Amino acid sequence: MIAKVKDAKVKAQEAADIARKASATFALIGALSLVVGAFIASAAAELGGRQRDDEEALYLSNR
Repeated sequence: MIAKVKDAKVKAQEAADIARKASATFALIGALSLVVGAFIASAAAELGGRQRDDEEALYLSNR
């Protein structure tokens, strides 16, 4: 009877370890994707601002 309880306790600890590792991996991947997304957004904003400024200068010079 005690062996069954100890076996169940070991299985529960192993399952908790697997879940903890999975959640840590998920959190790291999520943080990395946010950093990559922020970089892409800032690069796109810079390119869009440059395009807007160039088109505005062209528009004002043709008036």
